[in-house]
Amino acid sequence: MISRVEIKLSDSWRKYGKKNQLVYYFIFGIIGIALFYFVIKDQGTSNLINSLKEVNYWWALPIFCIAIFNNIIRALRWLQLLKTLGYRPGLINAFNALMFGYMVNYAVPRMGEITRCLALKKGASIPFNASFGTVITERLIDILSLLVVCIISVTWAYEEIARFTYYNMIKPVLKFWLEWSQSMLWFLLFLFIVLLVIGLITWLYRKTLLRLLRKNGIKQRIFDIWQGIISIKKVDNPWLFVVYTLLIWLNYFLSTYVWFFALGMSPSIKIGLVVMAMGSIAKSLPIQGGGLGAYHYIVTQATIIFGFSALQGNTLAIVNHGFQTVYQISLGLLGMIYFAKKIKVMSGNTRHD
Repeated sequence: MISRVEIKLSDSWRKYGKKNQLVYYFIFGIIGIALFYFVIKDQGTSNLINSLKEVNYWWALPIFCIAIFNNIIRALRWLQLLKTLGYRPGLINAFNALMFGYMVNYAVPRMGEITRCLALKKGASIPFNASFGTVITERLIDILSLLVVCIISVTWAYEEIARFTYYNMIKPVLKFWLEWSQSMLWFLLFLFIVLLVIGLITWLYRKTLLRLLRKNGIKQRIFDIWQGIISIKKVDNPWLFVVYTLLIWLNYFLSTYVWFFALGMSPSIKIGLVVMAMGSIAKSLPIQGGGLGAYHYIVTQATIIFGFSALQGNTLAIVNHGFQTVYQISLGLLGMIYFAKKIKVMSGNTRHD
């Protein structure tokens, strides 16, 4: 039986974790807003507005079709993983859960993955731990895929990236280091001491941490999640899974590349690939609003590498990010309404029975 002291300790840790999360999201939110301001401050409001007015927004129609197709492919790939565990929620459930999760990620980064698993648990009676394991697998595959895309991009555009990196990053950093090396040494010493203290505390309380892991069925939950992670080994058609993954990244590329033409820009495939890769990195950062600010800054810098103006880069980032925001929140709301109605019907049937 768990003692009252342990319950109070558990509650205190839960409250402490929530408080830390709020601070964490607040800090990253401020960083995103600061980056967004930093990107647009030198452009001039009138110049930016005029540039946005010149965009041919009819190109949003094919991009919308690409986005819908991409999310359907993502849902189908997820269904492949769920099928290995014996669950078949159907394409409509998987698609709506996926979009619901994307919407939540705009408010609370990383919470969308949990949300879509909870949606399937409530709306399709699929255990949370099992579906969450498949989501982890998806994320690992996405990270590896992004790494491959980045390697291809850097290899293909090595000269442009190396030149830009040297003059805009390495040179300023070396100058800063030479001027402030003494202060930096003190900072590194302080950082080393902090990490040493954290490591010492972890070592001293290692038994308590291990004991907490064994309580409340955590071991079984970890096992269930692990079964979801290794579900990729049991996929019926591995080549179809590979094709889905390739299509997902092709659609990511197209949804970025097509916007160049809406702005009257004529990029090469190499430029589109580099911008897509760097934009994907920015969106993966734990910043609210789908990487707000970070996405705009990184995409602008990526376009500057290839000789486009900062104003063109800003415009491209704003219209692409703005479209994705409206699209994912709109379909996310529809997904939320879908599951709200479904859960209500299911609970009503349960009470009636």
